Amino acid sequence: MTVTARSFRDEFGVMAMPSVKDAMYSFPFRFALCSYALALHWATSAGHQTATVERLRNDFTDATYASYATFFDGLITLDRKLSEFYNISEWMLRNLFFPPKGA
Repeated sequence: MTVTARSFRDEFGVMAMPSVKDAMYSFPFRFALCSYALALHWATSAGHQTATVERLRNDFTDATYASYATFFDGLITLDRKLSEFYNISEWMLRNLFFPPKGA
């Protein structure tokens, strides 16, 4: 939520953060979540230190696609890394932020 609040402040010029419930339905929150999942991917693989600038730029572009996909029924792609961190993001969203009823 801190990254989301900073996004609202720095990128959109909104000084008052929306409610937590409203923020979870916002693009800045979803992008922060997908970026976190991407960082987890980097941490468990070769890491970002060996990646080229073009690769990093592509990864953050992919994070944008993954973020938008969390609002809809999923992501259609053959990109394995994108699918992996989208699935991590979706799992976190559904199990940590919007847990199933009775969980």
